[in-house]
Amino acid sequence: MRYYSAYPLSEGLDEAAAKAVEARTTPMIADIVFGYLNLARDPTIYAVRGAGEVSSAPDRAPDESLGGIDIFVPRNDDELYSWILRSIDPYDGFWCPLRSRKNCRAVLYGYDGQAHICLRTDDPPPISPDGLLVAIKDLSSELISSDWFDGVEDIDPELQDE
Repeated sequence: MRYYSAYPLSEGLDEAAAKAVEARTTPMIADIVFGYLNLARDPTIYAVRGAGEVSSAPDRAPDESLGGIDIFVPRNDDELYSWILRSIDPYDGFWCPLRSRKNCRAVLYGYDGQAHICLRTDDPPPISPDGLLVAIKDLSSELISSDWFDGVEDIDPELQDE
């Protein structure tokens, strides 16, 4: 597994300038994520949300619920892309982590327009479309000391393995 962070280069800017940068970088970062996580490449992608999340969710009932976790399966790539775009946008209030059922590909999001992308070791690394606006960091060495991509921890104790 490899772990990359794609993020806007807006730190240290005043609020108006940061918002302008983030408005330009949100679709750039969404395109990076969508290049790896799309239904044409992997039809097993799904979104997970824990019970009690305070952010907005997809505007429909979950496809499945399991131990306090709601699972949403995107109907098509347009819906999936909108979930990615909205989750990266720091001003939208929408948050929808994505995972693959067949490999380790996944994406989580930060509060400031970041996408934290888990990829297979043999996937090519993401490339910034504009190095002045979007940075990409290889943070794979942090996988060993984190549980970010291990799954959801708040599953009902009766459903967990012992």
